[in-house]
Formats: sequence, structure tokens, C-alpha cells
Amino acid sequence: MPKLPGFESQRQLTTQQPQFLAPKPREADILSAAGKAAGQAANIAVKWGNALNTIQATTAKANYESGLLDIYNRAADDPDYNNSEKYLKEIEKLKTDSLKGFSNKATQSRVALDFDFGNQAATLKIGNIFKKKTIEVGQVSTYKLLDVEKQNYPLSPETSEANINSIIDAQVKAGVFGPKEAYKLRKDTLDDAKWEHFLSNFMLNPDQAEKDLKAGKFGLSTVAKSRAITHLSELRRQVSDDQNNNAHDLTIKLLDGSLLIDEIDALENALDVRDRISLSDGESLRKALVNKIKTDSQVLLKNEKKAQQYFQLLDQFIDDGIDRTKFRQKLLQVYQDGIVTSEESKFLSELKQNLEDIKWNRRNDLAVGAIKGLKSFLDIKPNLTDGEIALKLQQLLGEMATGADPDETSDKIKKETLKEKNDWINNVPENGMILEDRNGKKIKVFPDGHTEDVK
Repeated sequence: MPKLPGFESQRQLTTQQPQFLAPKPREADILSAAGKAAGQAANIAVKWGNALNTIQATTAKANYESGLLDIYNRAADDPDYNNSEKYLKEIEKLKTDSLKGFSNKATQSRVALDFDFGNQAATLKIGNIFKKKTIEVGQVSTYKLLDVEKQNYPLSPETSEANINSIIDAQVKAGVFGPKEAYKLRKDTLDDAKWEHFLSNFMLNPDQAEKDLKAGKFGLSTVAKSRAITHLSELRRQVSDDQNNNAHDLTIKLLDGSLLIDEIDALENALDVRDRISLSDGESLRKALVNKIKTDSQVLLKNEKKAQQYFQLLDQFIDDGIDRTKFRQKLLQVYQDGIVTSEESKFLSELKQNLEDIKWNRRNDLAVGAIKGLKSFLDIKPNLTDGEIALKLQQLLGEMATGADPDETSDKIKKETLKEKNDWINNVPENGMILEDRNGKKIKVFPDGHTEDVK
């Protein structure tokens, strides 16, 4: 029985394609290649999409991280400790800008989530940067305030110590200092302040300050007191060097002819020991200057007859040799260029009048005592010029001529002079300050300007 296409001989269906329908070999290859190409294209598209997402995410993160680094650096360099808000806004803007340009929303969302966490960390970091700045500014401001109190401590120890404690307590409460830091700062500041107190006393009276230091009167801690005692020899050496330099400067002026006796007196009695010269240097300079003035005066008297009357008055009515020398020096200055100016002429007239007033008042023993007392006082501290001394004496004589009590008038002029010529009088302690002239005479000066003799 013949076989029909698609059936077996037993009339069973089969999956085998009839021969006349089977593709030829060339057509099968083409179909297989087309299927493979379509699969490869789809695979490439997926891979490219993934790669693009990765590139965009990586670029966004790189921009974000570099932007954060720039913000951190600028924030760290910003001198304004109260400017954190500016950088927090920049961080938010950086996140928004870095998320632009994504082609895949899902990838953008994943990166945005990473940036959210990054912004939280960045916000904390900026906060810490500016918190540190705030603390540093607070610390610097505190140190400045404490430095002021250390300088003020010698004038008012109790007030300055209270201020120091108040300043530090406020900063502890604000979180600028911890308790441990505050304890050390308080201790160091008070030691420094008490050291300043010692130094200020040392520069006025080294010997007494050293005694007070060793007796514990400045309240330094044991360690600070021991350290201060070891520095005493160095302090004295520095003072000696300063005084030698001052003496050298006066020696130069002596050699060039510009040195005045008043300058020697002023440096011998300077308030700060560093501004002084030693008594031995002062005496040597004074002796050399007196000899020079004597020699120059002799030359002047030979050449300028008009000057003789003033020299004669000086010799007759000025008892103190140094005072005579001061006036002689002034007379030499008047005549040194051969021309007497109106100002110099005024000095000569005042000098002659004052000397004649002294002559007239010598008849009154009480007046003489007042004059000598005032003159002695003027020699000790205010560092007046010859003309100013003459005016003060003239004021005394003028008021006595109207019946004023010599001693009361003298005391009044002393007080006025102290306040006029000495700013330091405002810093004199309530119990007074002892001053000493080159001859060892001492007086005690009080804040209101009155004085007492010290025996």
C-alpha cells in the first residue's frame, strides 16, 4: 500500500517534516544567524544601559565628593565663626546639582539616597568645624580678658581676682572650657597675676619686693614662688643692664654738651628702676657736668658783663650748690649763641625777681622754712624744669605776701604739683607710697596728694 506524505505505513502521525517542505541548507543558516543577532543586540542594549547608569552615578558621586571637600576647606578657612549657615545651604545645593542629568530614574533615586546620608554626615562635620571655631574664639576672648585682669591685678588684687573667677566660670558654663581646663587656667592665671604684682613692686623697690616675696606676701603658689625666687638674680642683672644703658646715653649727651642736671636728677629718681641710673653713675655725671659748667661760666663772665649780675644774685641767695649750678647752666644756654631771645629775656627777669623775693622773705624765718621745704619736695619727684620750679616758688612767695600761712600754702602747692606732673599718683595705694631722693631723704605720698616725712 502506498505511503501518503505525513503518515507512516501503519497510518500513524509523525513529526518528521515532509521532504518537500524541509528547508534547504542555506535558508536554515540565515534564520539561525538572524536569531542570534537579535539576541546579541538586546544583550548589548542592556549592558550599555547598565554601563550608562554606572557612569552617571560615578560621575555624580565624584562631583558630590569633590564639592564637599571644597566646602569643608573653605569652611575651615572662614574667619567668621558664626557663618555655618552659608555652608549648609551650599551642601543642599550641591546635592541637587549633582543629581541632574540621570537618564534612569531608578539609578537617580538610589544615588539620591546615598547623598541624603552624605548630607547628614556633612552637616555634622560643618557643625563641628564651626563649633570648634566658636570655642577657639571664646578661648581667645577669654585669654584677652584674663590678660587685662593680670595687668590690673597689682592695682587692685581683690577686684581682679574676683573678675578672673567670674570670667572663667562664665566660659565653663558656656562649654568653652571643661572643669579640668578651667581649674588649670584659673591657677595659672592667678599665679601670673601675682607674679605681675611682684614685678610691679620690684620695679619700684627691688629690695622690699624681694623681702615680701620670700615672706609669701604676694600669695604665689609654692611652685610659682620657688620659680620667682630663682629669677631674682636675672631680674637684677636686667635692671643693672638697663641702668648702665641709661648712664651711657647721658654720658653721650655730656660729651656733646646737651646734658642737663635735671636729666640726671630725673633718672636717679625715676619711678621704674629700669628707667633709673645708679647713684654712683649719677654722682659721677653730676660732678663732671658741674665742673664743665664752672669752666664755661668763667669763660662767659669774661665775655659777657651783663651776665655777672645774675651770677652774683645766684651766689648770694641760692644756698644749694646744685641749684646754683642748674641756674648757671640755664644762663649759659641763654648766652651761648650771643643772642637773648624774648623767651630767654623773660626767664632772666623772672629769675632776678624770684631771687629778690627770696632776699626779701629771708627776713621771715617761717617763710624760709616753707621755701626750703617746698624746694626740697620739688627736688624729690615731680621732675620740674628750672622755670617751673621758679614759678612754684614765686606762687608760694606771692601768696605769703598776701598773708597766707607759709606751711599751708606749701602743702597746697605740693599737692597741686603732684597731680599736675605725675599720672602715677592715681595708682598710689591707700596706705601711701614711699619715695626717696638721691640724698636718702624719704617722703610718703598718698592718693590725695598730701605727703608725710619718713624718718
